[in-house]
Amino acid sequence: MLFGFQLMAVFNARFEGLSQRLQDIHLAALVAAALTVALIMTPAAYHRKIHPHHVTEKLLSVTTCFVNAALVPLTLGLALDLYVVTWTITASTLVALVVACFALGMHLSLVPLSAHAGRDRLMSGQSSVCATFLQPVMTCFE
Repeated sequence: MLFGFQLMAVFNARFEGLSQRLQDIHLAALVAAALTVALIMTPAAYHRKIHPHHVTEKLLSVTTCFVNAALVPLTLGLALDLYVVTWTITASTLVALVVACFALGMHLSLVPLSAHAGRDRLMSGQSSVCATFLQPVMTCFE
């Protein structure tokens, strides 16, 4: 859905009024979103081809790695588009940089914090079925 909205922006009349630099930044965000979608969809295709009728530990591991990897372009793409939108509203490079960097920093700091909190709960014996499946994700942030 996010990818669709990003594609629609190019066909908006106001997009043509943006500087070439802002259009290039939006293009980079669009490429990052496409990479995010590819990384998230790859494990499903792998699963359907290799083990279509059951879930294996290897599938969970592969899926975890791809989803974790998808967080990088997702975070960058969102920060880049947030920069473009903020600049379009405020016409201030400084404000746009502050907002984009704040969003980038918040995302990069919250993902490991939530993983550590879940891991701590798992280690204390208060695990749930969900926590058991999330254990591979949590170990990626150790």
